[in-house]
Formats: sequence, structure tokens, C-alpha cells
Amino acid sequence: CVAFCGMQLIEYCEVLKRAYLAKNGYPMTFSQIWKTRVRVFAIAAFFGLIVIYILMPTGYFGPLSSRVRGLFVKHTKTGNPLVDSVAEHQAA
Repeated sequence: CVAFCGMQLIEYCEVLKRAYLAKNGYPMTFSQIWKTRVRVFAIAAFFGLIVIYILMPTGYFGPLSSRVRGLFVKHTKTGNPLVDSVAEHQAA
């Protein structure tokens, strides 16, 4: 979803660039293009954070799954390689 939205924002910047050319008769400079991109992505990030802020208290975002949590939590080491191998894959 993030990649799709990012591509849509990039295309919107390209539309703005073409509209600038049609209106003024000359293309945007490199710095104007990047300022437009930064502005568009900053506005999108702001609205994305507002959506997250509204949805967070409702419980829309659940806790991390045990697989993701297992990447950050150390497993118990017993010294036995077979037991340690299985312990790495146990649910937290």
C-alpha cells in the first residue's frame, strides 16, 4: 500500500510539472521539482499521521505477531543445539 501511494504521489508531482510547463512555457528547474516533491510528500505524511493518530485508540493496529516479536526478543539458550534451534521458533 505504501509503495502504491508513493508512486501515486510521484505521478502527481509529474502532473504538476507538466502543468507548470503548459502554463509558463518553460520547464521547472531542478530545485523547483525537488521542492514540489518534498512539499507533496510532507503534506501526505502529515495526513497519514493524522489518520494513524485517529485509528490508534480504536485498536485498529494490533500487536506484533509472534514471528515479528521473535526477531527482537532473545530466546533462551540451554546449550543443547537441538533445543536452542526449536526455541528460536517458539511463539513468545
